[in-house]
Amino acid sequence: QVERTTDLVRLSGALAGVNASFFTFTANPQFPGDPVGLGLFDGELLSEPTTDPAEADLIIDAAGDRVLVGRLTWTGTMHNRGTGKVLPLEFLNHPPVIPPGCAALPDQTQCAEPGDVVHFTPEFGVATPAGPGVEVVLDRRGRVLGTSAVRGTVLAPGQSSLQATGRDAAALLEVTEGGPVRRALTLADENGDKVALRPGLFGVNGRFQLIEDGEIVVPVGTGSF
Repeated sequence: QVERTTDLVRLSGALAGVNASFFTFTANPQFPGDPVGLGLFDGELLSEPTTDPAEADLIIDAAGDRVLVGRLTWTGTMHNRGTGKVLPLEFLNHPPVIPPGCAALPDQTQCAEPGDVVHFTPEFGVATPAGPGVEVVLDRRGRVLGTSAVRGTVLAPGQSSLQATGRDAAALLEVTEGGPVRRALTLADENGDKVALRPGLFGVNGRFQLIEDGEIVVPVGTGSF
């Protein structure tokens, strides 16, 4: 859901809050508060950076009193420690999209078009998104607790799930078979240097960076922004 920045500041006891990060209030009305872009909360990456080169990210290191502004990139994979198979992640805590050509297929493993692979944590909400696709529930050690031919479940504390649509549904079943899986996430700044995901790190995204090294860097033709 959604809340006002002023309410979040008051509830958390903060001194100030930054009104940033777009969310899917129209694109996905079922989940209006789902962040579009970077969502980094006390070292936990719960929403991935966008791929839009015009958007900038803001990271605050509360432990080191440092601020980083710029466009961040990320990679995410699920790795089967038993078989060595690897599956790239498309999103974190974001409803997957069903390929248009396979929208009528109840069994997404029969789809030949690429879909999405998403890792969900309990922070997403009461339940994971429901619909056609495949969902695999994991415990905190990455062991498979259950597999479903449709998406949508309630996660208990310590659990997470992987959802896949399109031909990635079959790939997800293959990767999670025969051993526990481990998630690997990397976050990097504009120079390609890794940003360590540790407690005290908080981040959101915005649209255009305004100033860099004392110079105005707003792109030409940005209109009301």
